[in-house]
Amino acid sequence: MKILILGASGLVGRALRQKLFAEDVCGTYCRQIDAYHADDKMFRLDATDGNRFTELLQAVKPQVIISCMRGDFAAQLCLHRRLTKFLKGKEDSRLIYFSTANVFDNSLTAPHYENDTLDAKSEYGVFKMQCEALLREALGSRCVILRIPEVWGKDCPRLSAMKAMAKNGQAIHVYENDFLNYTLDSQIADCVQEILQKDLRGVFHVGTSDMCSHAEFRRKIAKQLHLAPLFEAERSEENAFQAVLTARSDLPAAQYFTIDMLLDRLFQSESV
Repeated sequence: MKILILGASGLVGRALRQKLFAEDVCGTYCRQIDAYHADDKMFRLDATDGNRFTELLQAVKPQVIISCMRGDFAAQLCLHRRLTKFLKGKEDSRLIYFSTANVFDNSLTAPHYENDTLDAKSEYGVFKMQCEALLREALGSRCVILRIPEVWGKDCPRLSAMKAMAKNGQAIHVYENDFLNYTLDSQIADCVQEILQKDLRGVFHVGTSDMCSHAEFRRKIAKQLHLAPLFEAERSEENAFQAVLTARSDLPAAQYFTIDMLLDRLFQSESV
């Protein structure tokens, strides 16, 4: 199976490359030239260079494209329009598109499930909502959408920043009554592998089965790392829910876990 990962140099993209190593996997990167210029499976791609993207698709001829890239929203939208044209008529091809909990960020009174109506107000949420609509209209069931909440991993920027701020005595801003669920880069990679192996279709919310506040989750992280950071807490008048929970039951049991299980997995090889 020939797979092209758009955004393979990012946190999720790296986890996907590692998980899908048994397949014929290529990927793209943008800025990390020193890290990837000698890797013949990695191709430099600027999201604003549509012609280069088309040339890359024609050269690689992927059967599966996984889109977890970042960058300018307008440029990404144009790139995904080109992608739909490339995939048109290729009935054996598939696209896995990474979306976000922000497609519901104008509706925060309750957590959301896969079949809920999208309702975004942030620029990021509206962009992702537009991409979802574009891809599903053009590709139908050949487009699988993964909506993910806050992503953590052993080498993730959030974790590194939290450690550095605690060490330097900088205040960490947290929200007491914003309730989220959370996911790991490795959990996402496991889910993608299952989707490919079992040819699963539709929309997937990939995250913990429970929620806790933005503030409480970071307190749990600090406890695991034996840190005593300065938290600067903010509380709003009403609770807000930015969680994307799943109503699906067609993934292995290991894909359904709690926040405490996520933390155990995150820190099982962490050196404190």
